[in-house]
Amino acid sequence: MTDDTVPPAPDQLRALLGRLITDGAHHARSATISPVDEVRRLHEGFAAGFHNAAMYVADLLTTGQIKARSVHAVRPEDQAAAQRVIDTLSENPAERARAIGTAIHGVDAPASAGHRYLSTGCLHGEHRYCQSDTGSNGQKTPSVCKFCEAPCVCPCHPMEPRQ
Repeated sequence: MTDDTVPPAPDQLRALLGRLITDGAHHARSATISPVDEVRRLHEGFAAGFHNAAMYVADLLTTGQIKARSVHAVRPEDQAAAQRVIDTLSENPAERARAIGTAIHGVDAPASAGHRYLSTGCLHGEHRYCQSDTGSNGQKTPSVCKFCEAPCVCPCHPMEPRQ
């Protein structure tokens, strides 16, 4: 954040903290029940990431500052890329995902870069739900993330590229 950036209101940060914690708990629990090693490791990684992010938000709420949690130095070009994303946030979820993915993974990252998507249906053994074009809220695209179109990694899906 730059000096001229207005931080989110505490209620918004508390809501974000709650979401990070509950999403982290979901992934930690999912890691313990996954019969597939790759999916288990994926959930463990997400749980660790949500935990770290929740700690940053908790620090911001309690001290007004984000404390460094590791010994790595933030590279100026990474900070500049992050600031560009912050300054130009899109209303479109896929465009936001693409911009964030590009800042994290490098130039011209697809919207799904770094996102290993496992459908909740597949996680719970409801493979037909993931593969169908109708969901609980109406029309959906089968077997892809509704935000960035990353393909579902469940082995129940054919491993052919999606258009």
